[in-house]
Amino acid sequence: MPRFYWPSRRAHIVILGSAYKHGVLEDDIFQVLALGTHELEDITGGHLRREGKSTIGTGYLGDGWELEVGLRQDNRDPEVERCIVYHACYLSSN
Repeated sequence: MPRFYWPSRRAHIVILGSAYKHGVLEDDIFQVLALGTHELEDITGGHLRREGKSTIGTGYLGDGWELEVGLRQDNRDPEVERCIVYHACYLSSN
């Protein structure tokens, strides 16, 4: 079993308001989520106190900016893959 969760292309994505607090664009979040795990600069798994397993993934956007995305899988409906993005932050540019 992998140590982290990364959404598949068929996942239903829910972006919480907290993901926008650093001025991140929705299109940029989706661009990083579309990357395969082998294309990410960094990916780590961990635990949130109340929310269970979480993943932080970092990937480069087409314009050279690096974007960190925090997410978790919502397992309430076993028939639908649902991903909740709770954090996003630009880190640097090339």
